[in-house]
Amino acid sequence: MAIVRTTYTIYPDATEIARSFFDATGLATVEKSSGVHELQQMVDHRGFVLSEAYFDTTGAPCLDTQDEVHERRYTYDDRGNRTSESFFDTDGKPIDTKRYGFARIVYSYDDQDRIVEKSFFGADGAPQIAPNLGAAVVRQEYDEQGSIVHQQFFDGQGHPCDSARYGAAAIRIKVDGDRTLVSLRDAKDRPAKNPLGGYFAFSYKTDSEKPLAATNLYYDKNGRELSFFPRVSVINPHLYAMRGNLVMQNSARYGALAVALGALLAAFLALRKSSHTRRRKVYVPTPVERLLGWFAIFAIIEGTLRFFLTVYWSWLDHQYARMGHTIYVVETIIVLFFLYRLLRLRVTMRVLNIEREDIHRIVRNFFAKANLKPAWLERRSVYSTPPLDVRVNFFQQKYHAYLAFRRRAREGRDLARALAQYIRVEVREIKAPVRSRAIALYYPVVAFGYLLLSGTAIYTLWQLIKSY
Repeated sequence: MAIVRTTYTIYPDATEIARSFFDATGLATVEKSSGVHELQQMVDHRGFVLSEAYFDTTGAPCLDTQDEVHERRYTYDDRGNRTSESFFDTDGKPIDTKRYGFARIVYSYDDQDRIVEKSFFGADGAPQIAPNLGAAVVRQEYDEQGSIVHQQFFDGQGHPCDSARYGAAAIRIKVDGDRTLVSLRDAKDRPAKNPLGGYFAFSYKTDSEKPLAATNLYYDKNGRELSFFPRVSVINPHLYAMRGNLVMQNSARYGALAVALGALLAAFLALRKSSHTRRRKVYVPTPVERLLGWFAIFAIIEGTLRFFLTVYWSWLDHQYARMGHTIYVVETIIVLFFLYRLLRLRVTMRVLNIEREDIHRIVRNFFAKANLKPAWLERRSVYSTPPLDVRVNFFQQKYHAYLAFRRRAREGRDLARALAQYIRVEVREIKAPVRSRAIALYYPVVAFGYLLLSGTAIYTLWQLIKSY
């Protein structure tokens, strides 16, 4: 526990108060919040603090840890209102504070002792825009109850400027019940839009919430509520970050378009599977359908990756960061994987809505007609012959057979094509198994999910086109 020793030195027009900190053994120590050993204050005859200065355990001038200043000086008017606050370093020179980014603030008051203007200045004495405020001058008006109802923001030349906090040149404040409504305005007092969040106004609980928090309510120009997530916190900032970057805009648009097209194709194919399942028909996708299915999944994954990497990359760039080469490595791996899957379409085949015994019987009958006696390798689920191996993977829950051909020489390729054609002919006479409730719902639910994804992508694409 720190021990505080206070020393008073009385002068004709002021009193110096020195507070020094010591540990329990009496050794000089520093106060934790400020990081200083001694605080010296000069107080005038009215009790107003004129200055504060900080010193270390050796008695040398030092900077406090909060604002990194050595001395603060204050001035007051005849009514006792603080008219300025200035900050200095250990050499007595003006210094910009670490926390606020200015060296001096000057206050102006009305006849009711209310602050009507705040002006900020840098270490060189010139007007300076406070970084956390985005303005060099703030003017404010009050209602009859003394509450601030209007604030305006100006740069160092006295021109209206957008506040860094609100993204607007002015705000109007209205207390309505237990909530406070803040409306953004431009220099001509017209509704203004926050460029980053895309909102025109927000409200918060006066007693329990801070302004611009995630729990606030945000509104558009027409007073409709905007969701903080994802609209205000994700979508609108990303749209703003890409503004002016045509490459990023097109990349995001193409990504959303690819997802929309891919999801529509995937929904169509899922509905075809659902139709065959409902009619108890064995379904063997044609080569064109398989190609469309490959393209649909590739478009969804690549489009989603392209969209999110684009907006995320753009957001990082807005925050003065950079995306590394990992993005290209990931995208290249995905593209190569799908190219590999595209090549595999030539040596694979899918048969849906078929019993395990039926697909195996068809494969065995084909080999018998071809005068081949395949060896069945149970561990690998493979029918093996010298010119052609056929692996049969069966998914019992969906009654889905996946066949992969390993061809050897031209004879193997001819046999694989003949087997595929033989299967297409034979399954026409086979009745599909009775569908379970899970299978009956599976493909419609998948189709609905793809349609929902497509709708989301189309809406996102529309937002991207409308925003630029």
